[in-house]
Amino acid sequence: MAGERSPVWDPLARGVLFGLSLTTRKEQIVRAMFESIAFGSRQLFEIIEEQTNQRIDSFLSVGGWAAIDPLNQIKADITHKTIHAVEQTETAAIGAAILGGIAAGVYRDFSHALELTPRLIRKSYKPSLQNLKEYENRYMIYKSLYHRLKDLFPLAAQYTR
Repeated sequence: MAGERSPVWDPLARGVLFGLSLTTRKEQIVRAMFESIAFGSRQLFEIIEEQTNQRIDSFLSVGGWAAIDPLNQIKADITHKTIHAVEQTETAAIGAAILGGIAAGVYRDFSHALELTPRLIRKSYKPSLQNLKEYENRYMIYKSLYHRLKDLFPLAAQYTR
């Protein structure tokens, strides 16, 4: 909504609702927003896996969004990865405490701090194969939209200032 970061790096990129019709309901718009978050995550995972030559099978979901069950399931379905939503969603303070502990010598390094930090999993979400084909088609559309619209974003930016 305010520019795009990795992997696009375009400060003028904006959110786009694509495929709306007269019958589109607000629930579908919210779901589309959740799907776009998951598509962006999948795009990053694909890059990471390609560059590291390692498969990522699961990841932790943190932050306020981690408390939203439908979003976590959508992320699992779209990324094809198991999502572990943590109990404590607001983790910025925990991260700051870990860095402080490293600086104070309480922990040897970041790995040591992580070993000693409890990660309570609230719920895990496994990818469902039921939505696989539909999401594959939507992902291809998602990936092509930016390239088709990027030249229009500078024009749109002049109206959003």
